[in-house]
Amino acid sequence: MRSTPNACTRSSVGSRARTAREYGESEIQQFMMRLSRNLRRCRWLVFTGWLLALVPAVYLAMTQSGNLTGGGFEVAGSQSLLVHDQLDAHYPDRGAPALALVAAPRPDASYQDIDNAVALLRQIASELPGVTEAPNPTQRPPQPDRPYVVSLRLDARNAGTSDVAKKLRDRIGVKGDQSGQTANGKVRLYVIGQGALSAAAAANTKHDIANAERWNLPIILMVLVAVFGSLAAAAIPLALAVCTVVITMGLVFVLSMHTTMSVFVTSTVSMFGIALAVDYSLFILMRYREELRCGRRPPDAVDAAMATSGLAVVLSGMTVIASLTGIYLINTPALRSMATGAILAVAVAMLTSATLTPAVLATFARAAAKRSALVHWSRRPASTQSWFWSRWVGWVMRRPWITALAASTVLLVMAAPATLMVLGNSLLRQFDSSHEIRTGAAAAAQALGPGALGPVQVLVRFDAGGASAPEHSQTIAAIRHRIASHRRPTSFRWPHRDSPTTTAALCSARCYRSIPRIWAPATPSPGCGPSYPGLPARHKWTSAGRPL
Repeated sequence: MRSTPNACTRSSVGSRARTAREYGESEIQQFMMRLSRNLRRCRWLVFTGWLLALVPAVYLAMTQSGNLTGGGFEVAGSQSLLVHDQLDAHYPDRGAPALALVAAPRPDASYQDIDNAVALLRQIASELPGVTEAPNPTQRPPQPDRPYVVSLRLDARNAGTSDVAKKLRDRIGVKGDQSGQTANGKVRLYVIGQGALSAAAAANTKHDIANAERWNLPIILMVLVAVFGSLAAAAIPLALAVCTVVITMGLVFVLSMHTTMSVFVTSTVSMFGIALAVDYSLFILMRYREELRCGRRPPDAVDAAMATSGLAVVLSGMTVIASLTGIYLINTPALRSMATGAILAVAVAMLTSATLTPAVLATFARAAAKRSALVHWSRRPASTQSWFWSRWVGWVMRRPWITALAASTVLLVMAAPATLMVLGNSLLRQFDSSHEIRTGAAAAAQALGPGALGPVQVLVRFDAGGASAPEHSQTIAAIRHRIASHRRPTSFRWPHRDSPTTTAALCSARCYRSIPRIWAPATPSPGCGPSYPGLPARHKWTSAGRPL
């Protein structure tokens, strides 16, 4: 009986023509082999090109990280954003302050200490162009037994509050998660507001990523050394991962100069970049070493690896990119920016693996193939087959239904905790309870009351007649009653109707922790429709008795 030769027997005599016949059955495989040959031939040009991309990426990562924002969760076209814009246009002095400085005295502070701290905060704010203090009638005079809040307004010169918040944080002495303080240490100083959240989130994310990579990269290196038995071979995927993350970060920071990019993009890039760059280069490198064990010459082994595993890497990367584009259907800038970061990381990982790997293997062919005696203690000869995996695959193939049922059960058990997941969009709760941004917000709530700096504001517009017209008083009173009767609001401000010709009325309510559910009055006036900044887009005026 004639035996069928295996892959190693067929490929023991390696030549480019034979390689093309065996692995180039399709045009795309032939293209990958031609690409591999060209990359090997022009490897120094490849190295130069990636180096030219790496240097400016490092510079951008060091200088442009401040452009990332902690916001970006607003929904374009929603009532919340519409009312926010209308408040800026018609009630510029009635909206929530963009930023605020907080002085929180310690128990041993005196009147002089708190007065000096408040004067210092006002001086710091006045030194920044376009920043003015916003008078707050509810703020009592400084006293040593309670915090004091200096509310700030930003003019048109400050398109975003993140940069201003960073400057304020630096000037009052905020370092990491620790607040600033006065010279004698008796009064703590804080910066709060959306811009401060963005600045704190950017600093926190940068610190966390640095800590994660400090642990992840050595662990990845140990795993790769265990897989390859060679430090040289293990260093290749790790170097490609670092290159992928740095270049992708550079692209993200370039985009952040022109569009909204969330601070959470950096975490997304680090996660996708390291994982996929290591995996993709690992696939190609493993196939390269397998081809060498089958008897191929190093150049032919590189081409064969690119025609098989390299092609799989390209197709896998394109599939992942296609799946990530679905996130763009979510009309939220923060999530879209995270999708952009993930797509860029996948694309760069795919390109580095498909272009740099052949060039690296052509340069360090022997080092990548040789097993080190220092880290590889097995005396077994190199083989293309694994005893464990051969037994495992055979067992699974003989019992497909049992294996599928067992695997499904394990996956369902692991996914079960997702049913208890509590979703939310509060950036403040992302910080530890001891972080200065949370203690600053708590101090502001102690000074002005819960929700004072972020009230729920209801804008009621009328098609005919002014907001002060008698025929509309019943509607406004009904809305006021609905808000005031909710258990969450702690205070309520009467509608603001600046003149008889104004067609809108503004109501404000301070709420503790959660935004109240408000219902439309039973008999709304024609053309009247309230909107709520800060509420999800689903909260809309519908019909009597239904929630907004």
